[in-house]
Amino acid sequence: MVTTSRIIWLQEIKAKYFDNDLRDHFADDYSTVGLKMALSLLQNDVIPRFLKEEDLQALYSSEEPSNCCISKPRAGFHTLGLYQIGNRILNFLHFLRPSGSYALTDFFSSAKLLCGRH
Repeated sequence: MVTTSRIIWLQEIKAKYFDNDLRDHFADDYSTVGLKMALSLLQNDVIPRFLKEEDLQALYSSEEPSNCCISKPRAGFHTLGLYQIGNRILNFLHFLRPSGSYALTDFFSSAKLLCGRH
């Protein structure tokens, strides 16, 4: 079940760490940010759909990111298995792409929409 508090903290993560570009001075925080984003997906909670396309591609690239603000969240995604899923399931990244009509939605509702099941 999507909770208001989780929507709020994901909005705060977006505002602090991803709006106005990635912030190197918060580099140590990005590990926790990645874990929170991954847990939100795994718990069928709010999908973090706010990464820029180039950051999303770097997060799931097979090459090691040069920016620690991408490599640290990737470590969180890897720890919880979402990095591996994203590299094996072709359409997985579509769940994470920004979408005006589904900016904050739960994972399973998005999966149904992507598969054409309403």
